[in-house]
Amino acid sequence: MLVPLILYLNLENTLIPRTLFPQLLTDTEESYLGAIENMDKRVHLVAPAKDWVMLSIANPRLLNYIRESEIPIMPTTFSHMLPDLFPEAIETQFQLSKKILQKLFEKIIWHGIIPENTVSSLIVPSAVSLWDGVILSVGHNNLRGLNTGSYNLKGSGETIPLEVIGNSIARLDYMAMFREQNGSNAVFQEMEMDDHTKACLFDFERPWSNIVYYPHSGYSPSRIDIWNAFHNDLKTKDISPWYKSPTTYSKDLFLKKANLNMWVDERSQWLIDIQQEILQSQLGKGDYFELAALVATSCMPPRVLTRFMQDDSFPSKYGLREGTVNLVGDMSKVKELLFICKNIQQRQRVDYGAEFLSMGEQLYLKLLHQTLIWIEKYLS
Repeated sequence: MLVPLILYLNLENTLIPRTLFPQLLTDTEESYLGAIENMDKRVHLVAPAKDWVMLSIANPRLLNYIRESEIPIMPTTFSHMLPDLFPEAIETQFQLSKKILQKLFEKIIWHGIIPENTVSSLIVPSAVSLWDGVILSVGHNNLRGLNTGSYNLKGSGETIPLEVIGNSIARLDYMAMFREQNGSNAVFQEMEMDDHTKACLFDFERPWSNIVYYPHSGYSPSRIDIWNAFHNDLKTKDISPWYKSPTTYSKDLFLKKANLNMWVDERSQWLIDIQQEILQSQLGKGDYFELAALVATSCMPPRVLTRFMQDDSFPSKYGLREGTVNLVGDMSKVKELLFICKNIQQRQRVDYGAEFLSMGEQLYLKLLHQTLIWIEKYLS
């Protein structure tokens, strides 16, 4: 029997060139909707709450399909924020996320996932009143040496159930599958072996981040072919419920500040300073610009700021045709974040002055503006 599979969907992901963004929001076979229609409906989905609103505006059919299919939804924060970088925003992030999910979905499993697994005891006071538990996936970067199992995450006088899951081998096999280095059976084998870890947490965007680029001759379709084959095979397997039996949480676990080595260094501190200044100037105002500031706290690894200077690619193939998967993150995320911060400072809508940007970047900022208006209207 396989462990439950959780897929994390993040519209800000820099592994997907923003040039693909318009087609991901359509009704085609290679879009998010096409992927979810062919997905095993027992798979759990998690995304920042503002991303769910953006998707509902861009393609209402997608949200309707998720609801009608009763695909389980798990919570995370309002935007892709690292709590230990912006602790003053934690409560607002949690509150907004819960309100939005309750507005959009019915089948919610209130065991939450913090972006990039940056879990620390700092989140407990906010999480304990809104979530039933927290999931922490540890893998190849488990620098705190955590063991998988059931714990009580201890905060300032309060605790919340914590499931520490460890699916690094299955996750690596999952990524290798999209590079045609193995098949779905290799992933299933590791998922079955990792039964004690309760679940596997994978990235949703793999079909699009693994497009194969050919030397001087274009690129392959998205790897929806591999996605569909994987999910067709998955549908033939038994998957245990998220909690197949009562779990005993017998040990208190206090986690100091989350490991931020991937996120904070001399290449990124300048941007974090800008984000912090914007957040502190807007927090607590309860308006459009506070919502925009919460979005502007979205985390960005330093490598994104320097990746365009490096040859960040590796060999891959589509069928028999060889090429490379190119992980040179386009700079859309940096440009969009600086755009948002500038417009907040000048009290302008987040997409003001974006006409010279690429169509994908314009669309993202336009949808973000519509999202902030939607949240103000329905959650005020």
